Amino acid sequence: MSGFFGSIMSGLGGLEQHAPAAQNMLSDLINQHGGMEGLMDKLNQSGMAQQVQGWVENGPAGAAIQDITKVFPPEQIEALAEKHGVPASVASGLLAQLLPHAVAASGQTGDASDADNAS
Repeated sequence: MSGFFGSIMSGLGGLEQHAPAAQNMLSDLINQHGGMEGLMDKLNQSGMAQQVQGWVENGPAGAAIQDITKVFPPEQIEALAEKHGVPASVASGLLAQLLPHAVAASGQTGDASDADNAS
């Protein structure tokens, strides 16, 4: 893994066995929001503006699963989980671990507007 996704996969902690699914879920989520800027807008509009700013300025710190489920409806997480073969609870945990890394990487590089070209 190189490029944008390679730099954020370190955020998986103890969930490395789900790395391929995690990368694909994150890519889908980014694409569903029209790119990283759209995803960051969604996070900001969902009450996570301070966290997003902190991730960009200070580096990633894990998000709470509760934050993720407030931003993305359960149906969306369940659909991503089913598509990528992981339980919904694992999908929420993966997103909570990876979104801060993705936001930080995107904010630092100004890149990743197209996740398909970033891996």
